[in-house]
Amino acid sequence: MALRPRKKSKRQAKYIRCKRCGGQVRRAMGRCKKCNQSH
Repeated sequence: MALRPRKKSKRQAKYIRCKRCGGQVRRAMGRCKKCNQSH
């Protein structure tokens, strides 16, 4: 059996940049911990 070519799916990264300070944030959270505390 020939190997089937895998479907390349662009999966989104779990972590994105914080809008305010540029730190790592999870996608679910809007801001990182630092920015959340100052808020």
